[in-house]
Amino acid sequence: MENTHYIVETTNGANTANVNSNEASDKTLNVYSKAESARAVLRDNEKTVKQGFKNPARAAFVNVPSEAWDKLKNSGIPDQYASLLDAVLVTAAKSIIKRAVDNLSGAIPATMPAQWFTADAILEEATATNNGMMSKAELEDAWQQSETRKRIMGSERYRTSREYRIAANAYADLILGLTARKPDYKDDDLDKMIAKLDDADLDTDFGAFVLRRVDAIKNKPAKPAFDLDLL
Repeated sequence: MENTHYIVETTNGANTANVNSNEASDKTLNVYSKAESARAVLRDNEKTVKQGFKNPARAAFVNVPSEAWDKLKNSGIPDQYASLLDAVLVTAAKSIIKRAVDNLSGAIPATMPAQWFTADAILEEATATNNGMMSKAELEDAWQQSETRKRIMGSERYRTSREYRIAANAYADLILGLTARKPDYKDDDLDKMIAKLDDADLDTDFGAFVLRRVDAIKNKPAKPAFDLDLL
């Protein structure tokens, strides 16, 4: 079955953004260990963000103000990029949660400062996180360990169908090509790279890198136009 999820987990990296909101400076947001607990108190102007952890397996759920997503929705971006950029903001919010837990040696706190999750803080985090890159070797290792690869290459169809193997190897080449300095992808290929990610990889640095890199490629500035006839 095709996976069409766009939520991904986060990487280490940028420092928590400075926040200018006085309103949020003295407030805290509760951290929940179960999705149903967070969603039971979710307000219309909030978005539940999950950050997963391993060893031991657990998760932190925070109901984050949706202002950053509202700004994105009202910015007039093309519809085909909306889900991708939405996920970039989710990645940023999860990065903030992950770093807070890492700074407590893996302990999940009961609350987190609301000022960490204002629109400005999340947008600044997204900008900083989006600059992260993996080396070719790091991406190859992450791909080998990914659940996406295990699902695709471990399928019975990979063993029995030549057409499936060709498609599977082409997908792997697309993923591994993300470290190229000047990658050349069709928009449809970029969308499919995200759509085919396994759910389990949404909790990993691998999934976060794929999302960030696809977003960066899609939003690459166009080359300036020029007219050689003027010469």
